[in-house]
Amino acid sequence: MTVCSVCNENEAKIHMTIEDDTQISMCETCHNLEMSLKLGRTFDKEIEAFTLPDAAGKYRHFYIEQLVLPIGVRLEAIESKGEGYRVAVGDELDTDLPSLYQKLVKKTKQTLSKQFLEKKTFPNGQSYVRIKDSELVAQIQSSGNSHGPLLVIDGKPFTWEEEGKMISSFEGFEIEMKMKESTDDEF
Repeated sequence: MTVCSVCNENEAKIHMTIEDDTQISMCETCHNLEMSLKLGRTFDKEIEAFTLPDAAGKYRHFYIEQLVLPIGVRLEAIESKGEGYRVAVGDELDTDLPSLYQKLVKKTKQTLSKQFLEKKTFPNGQSYVRIKDSELVAQIQSSGNSHGPLLVIDGKPFTWEEEGKMISSFEGFEIEMKMKESTDDEF
């Protein structure tokens, strides 16, 4: 873990190179404070966390990261368990922050409202996971190792090999893939 070079306490998540090629690493709080000073506006965090039920009725707890950028504000709801749901929204610097937080909660509810996988059992008792209704939405996340990225579906991480097993029953079908930025409104 890299420690913030400003407060020397929190985990640094923002890494930058400044004027004379000096590298600095900052935590969310110090970065947002620095941006507030440069922009002459405060960006107070509205809520720290929230909990919502998913389509199966399981409650999911999210903490919120707020990042102030030179071009706007980005909010991301990150499921507390680590590799799970991540939902993001963004807007201009002059955005109404309470409305942006409401938008994040609404988008998270929408994300949790549909399940794309279902667990089934073969006649011999062996269980398997299959794609429901021939539709799948996933988020690509880092696996933290050299085995490549993970696909997070219904809040659960899957390797590409595991996903390959799920789609093998669709042999001969066509597949359509569409990549989109996580803050896009379209779902």
